[in-house]
Amino acid sequence: MSQISTRVERKRRKRKERNQKLSFWVAQTVLAGIFFLSGMLKLIMSTDMLAQSDPWIYLAPVWFVKLIGIIELAAGVGLILPAMLRYRTVWSLRAGYGILALLILATVFHVIRQEWSILFQITVLAALDIYVIWGRLKVDPIRDQPTTQR
Repeated sequence: MSQISTRVERKRRKRKERNQKLSFWVAQTVLAGIFFLSGMLKLIMSTDMLAQSDPWIYLAPVWFVKLIGIIELAAGVGLILPAMLRYRTVWSLRAGYGILALLILATVFHVIRQEWSILFQITVLAALDIYVIWGRLKVDPIRDQPTTQR
């Protein structure tokens, strides 16, 4: 009887671990996609088109909007690519910290401008980012693939 319950418990534990690993990958991929797309839009769209959804764009110089686009694009790529390739995976974690810093600065910016409606989105993205950072630090760290020397 105890062997059966032990086997069942082992299966439950394995399923829970697999689901947790999958949830980290999904969260990491969604966050990377959001930042990648946001960065691409800031780089390729005109100021007028961007300002339709983000009125602050008119107040900022074009170079600043493009710089934010480059930072968001790099954050999106940096969050997912090293983890997928299993090469220099520490950069995925650093990208996660960079995204968190960017979101904190965005919060300060939008609070100063009294744009309260955007704070919910920033909070959700920050929570997702913190979940990914926690997961990759404590629960399911991604290790570099061992290199083979010839």
